[in-house]
Amino acid sequence: MDSEFRIDVLKLVNMGTLASPLWRWRRSGIVDSYTQLDCIVRYNAVGSWVLHMPLNAPQTALLVPGCRVAIWLPDMSLPVLSGPLRTIEREWSEDAPGPGVVRFSGVCDNTILAERLVWPNGDQGLTLGPDAAGYRQPFAYSGNNTLVSMERTLHELPYFNFGPGAYEPRREKGVYHLPPGAWPSPDSQPKTGWKLRFVPLLEALQARVESALDDVDGVIPMGFRWVWDPTIEQIRLQTFNPNQNPAGGVKFSKEIGNLRSYTYSINAPKANYFMMGLRNDDETHPEWQDLWIGDKRSETPEWGTHAEAYLDHTDISFYRRDGDDKIIWPHNPPQPGDKPSPDWDAINMALNSDAKENAATASLSVTPINTVGCRVGRDYWLGDRVHVEIDEEALTEVLREIHLSDGSDGPLIEPTIGTPDATETPAIYTDISRLWQAVTRLQRLQGGRK
Repeated sequence: MDSEFRIDVLKLVNMGTLASPLWRWRRSGIVDSYTQLDCIVRYNAVGSWVLHMPLNAPQTALLVPGCRVAIWLPDMSLPVLSGPLRTIEREWSEDAPGPGVVRFSGVCDNTILAERLVWPNGDQGLTLGPDAAGYRQPFAYSGNNTLVSMERTLHELPYFNFGPGAYEPRREKGVYHLPPGAWPSPDSQPKTGWKLRFVPLLEALQARVESALDDVDGVIPMGFRWVWDPTIEQIRLQTFNPNQNPAGGVKFSKEIGNLRSYTYSINAPKANYFMMGLRNDDETHPEWQDLWIGDKRSETPEWGTHAEAYLDHTDISFYRRDGDDKIIWPHNPPQPGDKPSPDWDAINMALNSDAKENAATASLSVTPINTVGCRVGRDYWLGDRVHVEIDEEALTEVLREIHLSDGSDGPLIEPTIGTPDATETPAIYTDISRLWQAVTRLQRLQGGRK
């Protein structure tokens, strides 16, 4: 079928030798005989794709286990989405005329992060403990919560968990990693910290990109995705910096004529008063636990809720510790009157991350109309700030999800701002809450005139 989408099928090829392999994802063909395409691209999360084709279409032979697809829109230097094929489903019935249907479905390349754990020592396998006491990793955790550049972290953790710095059996073929010497400076902002042990890599990064801090503890979110780059024929990291355009570069409104429909909703916080369970720093009383209270009720007072939750953070010490996991004192050895410094960076980062998952939420979904002056892919894309005017109110937020479909009714594009999950930001909640109140006031005024 004729469409503005293009679908490349990719095959992993060794362009080197057995001794020195050079793995590349090369085009093996193009699919244009589909009857339906559904593609969901998600900000800082795993997207998905589904392709419906006639069972007898010759191009179905291209889509075999182990292949990848790259889905394109015009005017884009990188694909809308790239990712592996995961399911093949064939369907035929004598009650339905025709050859039958085959459905190919898969995920985006962020799935590499979802399928990897953060090992304490990503570059090593297991070693035998003392006295043959079982196999283990040399260190208990990866990192010690020292603040470092968030963008550098987006390179470093993948590098040591599926890149050239990883234990050899864990390395992903056909992926390009920036070499350590080219990583951003550890001091560049925003910053984050980590102390991780066998947690999913995607989960670890998701929790940090939305709560990365600048030097005055202001939250500066970042975005990322892994996608196939045709110029190098490898999958690589792409980062987003939404704050580079805080005002929003693209506008949607009924008046401009590029907005077909919208829906929006707000929800009360699930929890806003937190008891944090920290590591016990008093070795003389192992039965004790250090605790800290995080009060977030003032962020959404309009709901009037007091919902408590316990946060288990026994991996975080109340006091700052060095690389050997020892409490840092003003003097070594400690002098009378010395007091260690609380590790506020690690505590606040953990609290902000958990609070965000339980915060009041807001969702705004818009269906735009592609016009000559405003086209998806060319003028706005995932991670961009967009401006939406609804009922004389203005909302500006990061574009977090785009649903693209193509079938008998033609192509359809549905962006979502502020999706109902842990990646929501307080800004979109505040704006939509204000809009909600404004509409309520208008309804009251209209009701009073009757």
